[in-house]
Amino acid sequence: MKLIPQAWLGPTRSPLRYCVATGLMLCSGWSAMAAPLQSSGSTPAVALTPTTPAAGLMPATKFAPAASTKANGTPNIRAPKSNADKDAPKPTDLTPELRAQLEETLLQGESTTFESLLASVQVQFGEASLLLAALDRIIEEETAAAEQAARKLDPDAKRLDVIFGPRCQAAWWVAGNVHRRTGNFREAIELFEELIDSNNSTAARFERASLLDARGKEANARRAYDKLLDDLLEQTPDSPLIDKVRLRLAFFSKESGDKLGEDLVAFAADRDDAMKRRAAIVLGLQGVPAKALELYVVDHSMKGKGADTSRFRQEARLAE
Repeated sequence: MKLIPQAWLGPTRSPLRYCVATGLMLCSGWSAMAAPLQSSGSTPAVALTPTTPAAGLMPATKFAPAASTKANGTPNIRAPKSNADKDAPKPTDLTPELRAQLEETLLQGESTTFESLLASVQVQFGEASLLLAALDRIIEEETAAAEQAARKLDPDAKRLDVIFGPRCQAAWWVAGNVHRRTGNFREAIELFEELIDSNNSTAARFERASLLDARGKEANARRAYDKLLDDLLEQTPDSPLIDKVRLRLAFFSKESGDKLGEDLVAFAADRDDAMKRRAAIVLGLQGVPAKALELYVVDHSMKGKGADTSRFRQEARLAE
């Protein structure tokens, strides 16, 4: 055990003695366990004990990493990563399985559930560009075949009466929905318009009107909804699209003051309770809680099956 006189660390602590004492402690790796300073003239010795590194801390000495060896005793030197993965060509087409799924989807026409196809492609490739490219090729092939068939029927015609087949129409529908789902509204509108020109699809007309609304073209969207509603009431009065169109038109209402929300109330008045509840929520968001509470119908079948809504109803009354 090393001893350092207390005088080196005494109350006076001259700069020279303090620096020398600190250097001795650092160089020797010992920590001072100094006794309380005394004001008397005696100078007791201070014992130093070896310093123990704190738990979890590594000593300052650097060590080279241990070399690993293989089973046969030779050094296991890890080769640097190759750039082969980075330089590998990117896929340019769908896999055979996805192409088969695409063809099955096209067979369903406008009733197709394209979401499963889109999800499969996104899981495989992380995005939908290869699916859209495949649909573009199908549309080009089907369009060329339809134009060629029309030319054969009337070689001298200045304007061909092209009839597009169901596969081409289904490709327009799927591609339009994929573009819409991925945020390409302009491309989606163009594809739905192709389908409308081909067979006057009511589903495509509804999608086009909603996309016009989404792009902020309210006047065009409202005209498209009005025209679609008139045609549906005349041709297919039992179409489920009628309620959807009427609901969308209710949101275009320019009412204000006491009349605010009357179009939506009139729409939901003769609908089922589920529609009334949905309309009431919209009315509440529009700032007419009185009409919302009047229209709202409590679903007694859910009593005791869900969370208690008494606090919500109390806050709704207070908000009114």
